[in-house]
Amino acid sequence: VIAGLRHTGRDLSTHPMIKGAFVVLVLAALARVAPPWLGGEFTQPVGYGVSALCWCVGFLLYLIHFRGMLTTARADGLPG
Repeated sequence: VIAGLRHTGRDLSTHPMIKGAFVVLVLAALARVAPPWLGGEFTQPVGYGVSALCWCVGFLLYLIHFRGMLTTARADGLPG
């Protein structure tokens, strides 16, 4: 997110959608490591599935918000 904002000539301000993406990615990490604490091998496939779904949602939120920024000219008018 920081690189995307800086390379497109924008200020380092975080949109609520990107904050949501951060939260979803943290949930993905927790879903990945929680199954051994919650019930062992039977919950592990569910944890992996939830983790994968959270990663997809997080990156989808990122793409929705950054698509316009990454496909248009820099906001500050500099080349690049």
